[in-house]
Amino acid sequence: LGLVSEGGTVCTITELAPGAVATWHRTTSLDHNVLISGQMILMLEDGTEHLVDQPGSVIIQRGTMHAWRNPGPGWTRWMCVLVDANPAVVNGKSLGTKVGLA
Repeated sequence: LGLVSEGGTVCTITELAPGAVATWHRTTSLDHNVLISGQMILMLEDGTEHLVDQPGSVIIQRGTMHAWRNPGPGWTRWMCVLVDANPAVVNGKSLGTKVGLA
């Protein structure tokens, strides 16, 4: 994805149109996602979905395969702070960056 800066931190602002879905992905960073406005649904690879609808809400992830969906009616805006980290390890297997379907 080119989102993680080796040895550093990246801060981005992301906007998602009503009804849009962001690409499924996983990063090797420690991610802090802060809702600024609107609402979004965090979709996880196990099929669970979590509504985030309070501005200032923070979702922290590391090695999580996920996507974001905007249920509408308006645009969603959130800030992402990605801090470089070693890839998460589950059952002795390193979880690297991945883009595509869960």
